[in-house]
Amino acid sequence: MKNLKNGYNMKPTQEQILSALNKLVKENKTELKTEKVELGDIDDLKKLVDKSKKILKEVTTLEKKIQSEQKTLRKAVDTYNKFAKNLDEFEKEKSPLQSKVRKLIDGIRKASKELGINANSIDGMQEAITVVDELAKRSRFGMEADLMFVG
Repeated sequence: MKNLKNGYNMKPTQEQILSALNKLVKENKTELKTEKVELGDIDDLKKLVDKSKKILKEVTTLEKKIQSEQKTLRKAVDTYNKFAKNLDEFEKEKSPLQSKVRKLIDGIRKASKELGINANSIDGMQEAITVVDELAKRSRFGMEADLMFVG
């Protein structure tokens, strides 16, 4: 406050001093609260970063395991496809072979009946019937149903 007589500042009153101190205390409290909030946010951030690092490490480990399993699976699929291709080649041979064997069996049965001989007593006849029946049971399509997921 200015002294009206000489233009100099007067001494502040006790009330003015207390008021000024209250303002300073309030400002400091606000600053302290802001700093506490900022420190709390920093602590939260550090915790989240640590947790993120842990998850990242686990994800990296799992990715490596998946890549390894993918390689193993690719090798298995390649091997399966190779065997399936070989099986396809045998499938192509199987059908005509079965027809020839069945025709021969039917011819031998007919001829043995005319001669009055039991066809099943002929050497190799029972084995031929068993083999041709077993060939008929075998099918690549039965395998594909089990392994369709392989692609």
